[in-house]
Amino acid sequence: MEDSLNNEEGKALLFRYATREDLPAIVALLADDEKGKTREQYCDPLPSAYSDAFDAMESQSTDCIAQSVSSVL
Repeated sequence: MEDSLNNEEGKALLFRYATREDLPAIVALLADDEKGKTREQYCDPLPSAYSDAFDAMESQSTDCIAQSVSSVL
């Protein structure tokens, strides 16, 4: 699924469902946050807790993990 919406500048933002392949980038983004630095474990390979959590969220019909793909100018 891909969808888009406009940000406050009127530019379209494209979103899609995240996949397991996106986990390193997602965890890196979380780990770059001030609070995330103290609780996230960004390393290669990622701890299995991240893929376990992703799988659990993905299996719930009410959960959606979305990722911004790009900004369309």
